[in-house]
Amino acid sequence: MNRLAIVLALACATPVAAQQVVTYPAGGEQVAPVYINAEVVRVDRAAGTLTFKSESGQTVLTTEGEALGGLGRLRAGDNVILSYRETAAGGRIVTGIRPASVTSGEPGPRGTVPVTGTARTSVKTPARTVVTTTPRAVVTAEAPTAVVTTSGIPVAAINTPIPSIPPAGVSVTPALPASSVPPQALTPAQLAANRALGLRNFDAAVAVIAATASQVDRAWAAHRTLCVEGTAPVNALGREWFGVLDGSMPQPTEGQCGQSYAEVARLAAQFKAQLDTARETARRSDVLPGDMRESLQRYNVDL
Repeated sequence: MNRLAIVLALACATPVAAQQVVTYPAGGEQVAPVYINAEVVRVDRAAGTLTFKSESGQTVLTTEGEALGGLGRLRAGDNVILSYRETAAGGRIVTGIRPASVTSGEPGPRGTVPVTGTARTSVKTPARTVVTTTPRAVVTAEAPTAVVTTSGIPVAAINTPIPSIPPAGVSVTPALPASSVPPQALTPAQLAANRALGLRNFDAAVAVIAATASQVDRAWAAHRTLCVEGTAPVNALGREWFGVLDGSMPQPTEGQCGQSYAEVARLAAQFKAQLDTARETARRSDVLPGDMRESLQRYNVDL
């Protein structure tokens, strides 16, 4: 009798954190949204952007749809669950915002199924298969044909599909969506909407790029203290180190001054590459040069 009880106990103790396999019904190009735990840092309702903290650090993303309409209810310090979609260009746009449960950090309503521990989640669609390893995942499904298995044992699925939380990592590269429809194929109303979204995304990207500019500011301040005599401005540019990018700044080549200048030049080149990417993406969305310049001037990064 005791041996039978032990066998039954072991059979029931299969860990929920084992390999998760999620199969979703055919949906064309539709990709399941991704959910992430976050703490609200700042809300910009005018720009339609949300600044939040997560396991990956502090991030600024553009919102749309339900998430854009819900920005007015958010306050700094709120713990929320964000759902976002990945764009063809590799960017992310927040599509939904839900309050997090006090005890679990997951959304209270809709009967989500939390899964703790390290898990491998496979999301299959007709277009692609994505496999990721994450420290935490939430797997639910709403479609009647969805199947969720744990170590080969089917488990009932009752809510919307939630793939894995992205791995930790901090990046200051702007995340901007690229328009998949040629501008000439759009109606005038669609062109105007596309331009407005492009401008909003560009402004959010410039806010992120400004963080890189601050890194260059610190490197330039150290170089200036060591190698530039006096306190008078060395040029009339928005930031003195812009002269490193246009070639107007004298370049020392020896000793500590040469090394500190090289560090300024390296960081400034990274800043310019990010800015060029943001400008090109905004240009493809037909954002007007004057509107782009206004955003750049607001963050003092207009070269």
